[in-house]
Amino acid sequence: MKIKLILSVILLLAYSSASQEFKEVKTAQDAVDNYLMAAGGEDAIREVKSVYSKGKVGSDGSGSVEAYISRDIMYINAVTPHVSYIQSVDLKNKKGWTQVAGAVTDMKPEEIEHTIKRAESTLWGNFLDAKVKGITYELMQNENINGSDVFVVEVKKDGNTTGTAYFDSKTFNKVKETRGNNTTEFSDFRKVGTIGVVMPYRIISAMSDVTITEMEFNTKFDKKLLKKPEEKVQ
Repeated sequence: MKIKLILSVILLLAYSSASQEFKEVKTAQDAVDNYLMAAGGEDAIREVKSVYSKGKVGSDGSGSVEAYISRDIMYINAVTPHVSYIQSVDLKNKKGWTQVAGAVTDMKPEEIEHTIKRAESTLWGNFLDAKVKGITYELMQNENINGSDVFVVEVKKDGNTTGTAYFDSKTFNKVKETRGNNTTEFSDFRKVGTIGVVMPYRIISAMSDVTITEMEFNTKFDKKLLKKPEEKVQ
């Protein structure tokens, strides 16, 4: 009897830890709530103040990328066989620059605003404290992505659509996102660090194909990297 009881308890614990109690999706908010739960839960997500990552670029992995994203800073350093690219942005003070093949250019205000939105999206800004930010959601017709059924949620700010998120109907990972004409797909989801928040390790867009090899939360950033470099005289 004791052995049967122990086995029953083990099976119950195994089942409980392997399953997540997602809501039945009747509204867009239900899909968003399930997404936040799948990502690790709101409390854990709020602990993430910055994301540092390194990875390989291109389907053959011939390029490399290093990135740091927080609510105050976005820094990307990418190198491919064809071009080298650095973008360094002080989001808090709304100034930044890019360096492409050695040529340095100050970013325009509209480019910085776009970068701010990218940082907010990466750090779940569209899905936390939505009411305070004037963000609402609309549940659209389900779609099929790579053989999987997905919930489609339009993200709106002050009544205007700012993007669309696609959540896998079983795992509720965000597998795709569109903003204007830009589409990004996500896969290979893994828990990161001790916080245990889930992040994608494969990110594909029209601009790049990135496979993440290293990711950390809440690391320090060398602010010297925000300093605009002088262009080399040819």
